[in-house]
Amino acid sequence: MKRLGLITGMMDEAACLEGIALDVRPEIRCSGALSAKAYTHANDLISKGCDGLVSFGMAGGLSADLMPGDIVIASRVVSENETWDVDTAWADALSQKLENVHRGDVFGSDTAVTSTEEKKRLATQFSAVIVDMESHAVARAAAQADIKFIVVRVVADSHARTIPTWVTGGIREDGSVNMPAMAIGALMHPWHIPALIGLAGDSGEAKKSLRRVALLGGFRFGLGTLG
Repeated sequence: MKRLGLITGMMDEAACLEGIALDVRPEIRCSGALSAKAYTHANDLISKGCDGLVSFGMAGGLSADLMPGDIVIASRVVSENETWDVDTAWADALSQKLENVHRGDVFGSDTAVTSTEEKKRLATQFSAVIVDMESHAVARAAAQADIKFIVVRVVADSHARTIPTWVTGGIREDGSVNMPAMAIGALMHPWHIPALIGLAGDSGEAKKSLRRVALLGGFRFGLGTLG
């Protein structure tokens, strides 16, 4: 049986799939929150014969209706200049397997969206409900190869939360967190520590939901076996 290809931004997100048996676990790649790297990984997975791609992980909330831990299965992926439709049948099938799923458009950004002002702009201009840095790259690669793709994301930071800009520099290219750099950043910006504590709690809720998606979605994430 062919495997799915799954793209995340961080190792912590990929670790949420550890409940799936190794012999059927999707092929997983971490982009390090780099859109160009996500695109390269997606094409690599396609070349290895994966029959579907999943953009999986945490996202920033753009809608006031979404809270940390809420699951979003995207209807479309939008960027500043392009739009891609997900495979609707696949997205619907996975939605039926999960509970309390939200649907809506995801905005794919090449840069980290950290301010509430930018979140508001994206929500207003593009009617997107979440934002991440991988989904547009996955969508572009899937469309070029004419294979199925979906986006499964969980809200980490809400529409009302600002993330200190220096925090995004604490992610290594392999998707791991550079803890020494984060510690130094906190020491240099002690007034940001309450926000960091809040963000850590929100991310914890998001990872709980990601593990639930992996458990309930199954190793094919609702896609089934292609004929």
